[in-house]
Amino acid sequence: MKIECYPETYAQYSSATEKYHKLKRVFGDVPTCLPSNRLCKLLYWTCRRIQFWFCFYNEGKFARFLQYITNAPNDMEMDVEDLLSNPFNTQPPSLNELIHVTGFSKDWIMFMYRNFKQICSNGRMPLQQWRRIFQLIFPKSANSEFADRVFRAIAGGKTSKHITFEELILCLHRISECYCIYASTSSQNSSAHLSRIAQFVFLLMKPNDHEQINLDDFKNYAEAVFSLNVPSMAYNSHHLFSQMHVSNNQYSHNNSCSSMPFQFPSNFRHYTLQCFNEMDTDNDGIISLGDVKRILTPECDSIRLFKEAHLLHS
Repeated sequence: MKIECYPETYAQYSSATEKYHKLKRVFGDVPTCLPSNRLCKLLYWTCRRIQFWFCFYNEGKFARFLQYITNAPNDMEMDVEDLLSNPFNTQPPSLNELIHVTGFSKDWIMFMYRNFKQICSNGRMPLQQWRRIFQLIFPKSANSEFADRVFRAIAGGKTSKHITFEELILCLHRISECYCIYASTSSQNSSAHLSRIAQFVFLLMKPNDHEQINLDDFKNYAEAVFSLNVPSMAYNSHHLFSQMHVSNNQYSHNNSCSSMPFQFPSNFRHYTLQCFNEMDTDNDGIISLGDVKRILTPECDSIRLFKEAHLLHS
């Protein structure tokens, strides 16, 4: 009877449940060592989705992407300033060194580098190109805010204008560590991995010059994460991996949708305040890197609050 009275609500709930199970089947469940609230799940699946897109895309999709880059507007033209300041190509470390650091296979690294060079012949990827790649991975994203945050975190600085192949590979390596860390049998290795993961997440929050995050910064970070998947009737019929089979017409459609205002739920601010206060144990109004490390520690009692917090379709 409830289903008949509230068909729209039930349809939304069913859609959210179905999407959750699809994500779980493809990317696996969130590691048990991480807080199991919705914000953490979104961030985790975002990283997995980036990893999946880079690691498992096919040649046909990449050919379409190259065509898309070729037909890009003026903001994708050659960066003359970069060319004048650095006329030489940026070369990554040796293949053996990358294999040693990441553990990735030789063939996969060579495959990635060949494709990276096709997109960025000088070995440096600017922000505009990164945004367009991110648009492929997250076609429902309301804006490029999270893409910009990931770009800065990979580049390792607020003033960096480019991503190198080495930086991209090392970032993918960190994402891989995040996925398999809970299976580690060494507490020392686990601690080191958690420290690197916490550093990456902390950079996504865009700390100030004093390496601190205030409540407004954290709220903006949470908004950037939730804006990656804007609910829209225009996308209800799309397959989970529609971004892997895109055309130029779809890109123009995505651009028009991305300008639509995204309204957060009424309890969103309360939810982010809960998360912030749980990390801000000394009540000084700021979050430090140490707070992020602590909240990611499996033994941390504060995970209880994260497990109890729910938002949107939880």
